Amino acid sequence: MKPDQLRVGLFQMKVNEDDFDANLFSVQQLFAKSLLAELDLLVLPELFLTGFRYEKMADTRKLHHSLLDFIATQAREHSLEVFGSLVLQNDEGKKWNTTYQWSSSGAVTAVYQKLHLFPYLQEATFFEVGGGLAASRVGSFLFGQAICYDLRFPELFAAYQRVYQVQGYILPAQWPTARIRHWETLVQARAIENQSYVLACNGVGGQLGGSSMIVHPDGTVLAKGGADEDLVEAVLEVEEVKRWREVFPSVSQWKSKEQYGY
Repeated sequence: MKPDQLRVGLFQMKVNEDDFDANLFSVQQLFAKSLLAELDLLVLPELFLTGFRYEKMADTRKLHHSLLDFIATQAREHSLEVFGSLVLQNDEGKKWNTTYQWSSSGAVTAVYQKLHLFPYLQEATFFEVGGGLAASRVGSFLFGQAICYDLRFPELFAAYQRVYQVQGYILPAQWPTARIRHWETLVQARAIENQSYVLACNGVGGQLGGSSMIVHPDGTVLAKGGADEDLVEAVLEVEEVKRWREVFPSVSQWKSKEQYGY
């Protein structure tokens, strides 16, 4: 792989809210396979260990710590950057829906806490609102992070462009089949608006709709999952971001609030 390229994979896994051990086993089995040998970056879905079974999350703190250590070890052994969303709980009992970045050295190098909590699932009764942007460096790429419902807020994605000039976004999710057309449309829209790659990893099973997507800065879908568990892969190139922004320079023409008159 060239220095300005990344081979990325989205593990579109079945998330079982009634069996945390089964979810852990799925992740362990993934790392045991040779499928990851060629990857530089792996994304796991939102709350891939627990799903949204709030009443059971209070008992998972010890399990989360062991999982953090396990993924750190696997990231180091596979020389792989890993992103995935888990529950972060502090000593006072406050919780955040949090994406971790494990670097290829095994260290946690970035965390993003979900900013837009989903009212339909009453997330705000269980989670705290996140504290702001979190950009992540992987090779020649700088990625902005978001989680699931954040996808509906284009100003978050624009903020990453204004502040960090990112080349891509990483989005773990648990998006339902009932609104999967919204998912597909919005993932492509965020790529087109920001002229950036979008790595959108959804879960499957139960009400979850799959359709994980890797989208080019011009909106072309490079790879897409179906409705079953799968590893969705593609190669990203920094030069493609630069090329498209030169061919069609819309991001460079963004205006300030003052120019828009508000």
